[in-house]
Amino acid sequence: MTTSRFHHPAVLAAGITLTHLLYLAVVTGAWRGGGDWTYWDSGWYASIVEHGYRSALPPVANDPTGSNVAFFPGYPAVVWLVKRLTGLGTSAAELTASALAAWGLWGYGLALLRRWQILPRLQAATVGAIIAHPAAFYLLMGYSESLFGFALIGFFYRSVDRPDRRALVGGLLGALMTATRLVGVPVVGCALIEPLLAGRVDHKWLGRALAVTLIGALGVAGFLVYCQIRFDHWDLYFWTQRVGWHVEPDYAVLFRGTTYRTFPIIKAGLFRTEPLNGLSAVLTVTWLAVVGWVEWRLARYLTATGEPATWRQRLPFYVGAALLFYIPAAATAQMGLISLFRYTLMSHLLLVFALAHLLHRHPPTRRTHRVLVVLYLLAVPLSGWIQGICAYLFTHLKWVA
Repeated sequence: MTTSRFHHPAVLAAGITLTHLLYLAVVTGAWRGGGDWTYWDSGWYASIVEHGYRSALPPVANDPTGSNVAFFPGYPAVVWLVKRLTGLGTSAAELTASALAAWGLWGYGLALLRRWQILPRLQAATVGAIIAHPAAFYLLMGYSESLFGFALIGFFYRSVDRPDRRALVGGLLGALMTATRLVGVPVVGCALIEPLLAGRVDHKWLGRALAVTLIGALGVAGFLVYCQIRFDHWDLYFWTQRVGWHVEPDYAVLFRGTTYRTFPIIKAGLFRTEPLNGLSAVLTVTWLAVVGWVEWRLARYLTATGEPATWRQRLPFYVGAALLFYIPAAATAQMGLISLFRYTLMSHLLLVFALAHLLHRHPPTRRTHRVLVVLYLLAVPLSGWIQGICAYLFTHLKWVA
């Protein structure tokens, strides 16, 4: 019984979170008092926690009053709650909220892998592939990454993958997701994909998925209503993003060659993070294209052999990953894809889970397995090394990508 308790997803998730925390503490020098884990956007979230939302009307660039309406309320609301419950300072509450959300993310992630009956070694490889992403250090900084990731995986676990009577809990997690980032809005629609593609319409399943989607949209709806009541402008978020952050979406971004232009990460002996944005675009588009080709070939083979297709179970993960990549890419296109490598973390998260499901349901040949193992052993340590450098730069007040 003791052994089973140690293998509970919540316990393992705590171990993963603490291990990642220790790694970041070592590489950033935090164990000896160095580095600041609550910088850049953390300051904007702190201003919301301490002073609420405020803005000049109309919003202006470089607003001296500190217009903070460009940031959604989910993460600062959780930070405020942690602060009230624990008595911690704002910065400490930000880090605590992020660590708790990361714990929840890994807990739901491991529960999802166990539901699929993924072998332990593939579970470990899945966790390693996610935690080694160069931007994964943001999960434990004073940023909204871990909260969004927790809500995202929780939503998929409760409402997309085998939705049951507790699917409405997933709807609430979807509301948390859309209250944390605008990009979560189209993602809640992933709950509708499988019931709409089912050969025979299951009205109960479809109705539950529709209810979950509508509940999930309440997060962003609530923020827009708040902006209308507080500032008399429901669209103040979009207004502030455009004026203060110069966000002008370019929806043709993926069809422009300049999007995939990359530069050397190391130049004149110095590590440069800016090329990570273009590199992230190249790798994500390549991954989506390769996965699409593999799924197409596999579906044709299964159809020819009369075996049941499994791609419908993974399709919501692929669609969600594509949305979580495409929307930030379009939003940052006019700004040189700034911070895109950070935004691809959530896309990467869903793609890795989908890949784990694919490999479990359709084990590769021995030769393909060897190739995948070699790629993994090369990519994961390299990616983790880059993450360590990025984490050090970030915590020592250097702009990262």
